[in-house]
Parts: sequence; structure tokens; C-alpha cells
Amino acid sequence: MRERCRGTSQRILVLRTGFNEEGRAIADLIAHTQGCRALFIETEKWSGLGPWLLMRGLLPVFCFELGPGERKVLPTIPAYTGPVCWHSVARMGASKAQAARP
Repeated sequence: MRERCRGTSQRILVLRTGFNEEGRAIADLIAHTQGCRALFIETEKWSGLGPWLLMRGLLPVFCFELGPGERKVLPTIPAYTGPVCWHSVARMGASKAQAARP
């Protein structure tokens, strides 16, 4: 089953939730259905991460809390071609404030 986390074409799934615990639970469930475990990454320093992910059968889940109007570029992991999950926690009320603007 771990072969699904060692794919040859990179796929990205973006999860946007209101609460950190909610997004982590969903990412963990997705990893489990793919036959691997989720590795939650909250840093931008990941030297040597690619081979380790492949050897351990881990699904990288990048976790960031973005504010209104804030953007983040999904990093590439050298030597890793498997699936990636991006989990973003939306601050409460950010959608309403953006929708209210003309």
C-alpha cells in the first residue's frame, strides 16, 4: 500500500479548514487511505526530507496559518515525486471581510 505515497507524478491536495485539528484529522485520514502516514510540516527547513519521505512511506502535509490576503508558495521537495498535502487554516471572518468589499 505504501507504493501510493511513492508516486512518479506529483499530486497536490489543498485543504482549507477553520481549525487546525480539523485539517490535521482530514489529512491523517487521507494518508491512511493511501496506505501511508501523514508527516505534518510546520517549518521551511527540510534538508534531506525527500528520500526520508520515500523510505518511510510518509505523506508530507505542509501546515500554515495564513491571514487575510496572505499568500504562500508551495515548496518543492528535492528528490521527492509523491503526493503532497497543503493544509491552510483560515482565520475566522476572513471570507466575510473579503466578500463585503465592493
